[in-house]
Amino acid sequence: LEKCREELLATNGSMEVLVGFSPAKLSEAHLSDLCDILTQTWTIERCLVCSLLWETAPPQSFNLEYGVARVFSEIRNRPLVEPPLVGFFDCFYVMTHVAYVMTAFNGHLPGYRSDCPWLFSYLERSLTFWLREVKDTKNLTVSP
Repeated sequence: LEKCREELLATNGSMEVLVGFSPAKLSEAHLSDLCDILTQTWTIERCLVCSLLWETAPPQSFNLEYGVARVFSEIRNRPLVEPPLVGFFDCFYVMTHVAYVMTAFNGHLPGYRSDCPWLFSYLERSLTFWLREVKDTKNLTVSP
C-alpha cells in the first residue's frame, strides 16, 4: 500500500496522469473512453472516500482535479445514440456503466428509476432492441 500511496500523491491529483484526460480535455474524450474514465475515476474516489490507502483520510493537500460528478456531467452532455444507429453500442455500454456507478456496482445502493429517469428509459429502450435482435436471430434458418 505504501507504493500506491506514494504513486497517487506523486500525481498531485492530476487526472491526466491518473485517467488520461485533464479537465480541459475531458470534453474531447470519445464516448468509449468516457466509460474507462468513469470507472477509473470512481475507483480512485472510492479509495479516497473509504480510506483504503490511508488509515483515516488522505492528506488535506491532496485533491483530484475532477471526480465522478464531472464525468457524469460530460456523459450527460453527449447525445444519446438510439439503436440501431452507428455509435449505439458505445453509448449503451457507457450508460450501463453510469447505472453501475450510481449503484456502487450494485454493492451498496439500490437503483431506482426515479434516481435518473432518462437513463433508465434509455436502457429499457436499448434492452428492448437487443431482445428483439436476439428473437429475430433465433427465427433465422440456416441453409445447408
